[in-house]
Amino acid sequence: MKKGLLTGNALKIIAMLSMLFDHAAIILFGNFEPFRIIGRLAFPIYAYLIAEGCRHTSGKFLYFLRVFALGALCQIVFYFIDKSLYLNILLTFSVSIPMVYFLNYAKKNALFTLLFLAVLAALWVFVQRLSVYGITFDYGFFGIMLPVLLSVTDNRREKALLAFFGLFIIAQSYGGNQMWSLLAVPLLLLYNGKRGKLDLKTFFYVFYPLHLAILWGLQYLVRLNIINF
Repeated sequence: MKKGLLTGNALKIIAMLSMLFDHAAIILFGNFEPFRIIGRLAFPIYAYLIAEGCRHTSGKFLYFLRVFALGALCQIVFYFIDKSLYLNILLTFSVSIPMVYFLNYAKKNALFTLLFLAVLAALWVFVQRLSVYGITFDYGFFGIMLPVLLSVTDNRREKALLAFFGLFIIAQSYGGNQMWSLLAVPLLLLYNGKRGKLDLKTFFYVFYPLHLAILWGLQYLVRLNIINF
């Protein structure tokens, strides 16, 4: 298959900008729908790149630890800001990552396949039980499973097809503007499998808490009537 035009860095930048529009709509612009639609591109791209990260990283535990630690720290801040137990996307992906690793073992061993299915069922029950207490993962069980689904194959076209299938299920489950997330699939087909020339890993990790801090700071200034949009 012919190599695509977009590096991993390019996809991450697209996802970052999409996420910025989405969170700006929520925090500053009263859920401005065009920005929310643009924001629907972020999750599928990040889910795809999480699956790729699990496949290529040489430090599997450190990869998980980075995502989990940042997600946990952000969640503590989020709780003090709005008292919400809605878990952020990094914590969703923190559950996805070990499930991807588990799937990779399961693909090589029939015994692990049965164990994987058992863990999958237990995870479903666990997520549902947490929701009873108001603790909800971003995009729920299906959000956790999208990177896992994308790890079933290494073929880009098959991955895109699986992404379409997974996103369609999520869109049907959540409704609203979620169907727009399917527009990310053509972008995933353009991925060329390369990271890109620059090492922007630290910037990508810092961007998540940084852009939220800036948006909440602007929201605070708006409430004080210091600035207006």
